Amino acid sequence: MEMKLFKKQEAGLNQQTPTRAQQRASLLDGPSLKIWLDSSIMGLGASFDKWRYHRGPEEEITQHIEAITVIWDEIRKRGNNE
Repeated sequence: MEMKLFKKQEAGLNQQTPTRAQQRASLLDGPSLKIWLDSSIMGLGASFDKWRYHRGPEEEITQHIEAITVIWDEIRKRGNNE
């Protein structure tokens, strides 16, 4: 009985409204997603450097990490076929 209840909770979590970034990622083709991921990873490195050595804003790091997560989730969801 507990397993069924747990599965219902998981199903409810998966039905959340996608964010704008998730919607955008779902519309892109595979090569564009990989370009966006590459740019986001490079941007994360630059933002981290600014934050660590030049008192840059930490929000930029958070934005890059969130973007990377959304993009990577979309790439994984599609598989490695593109």
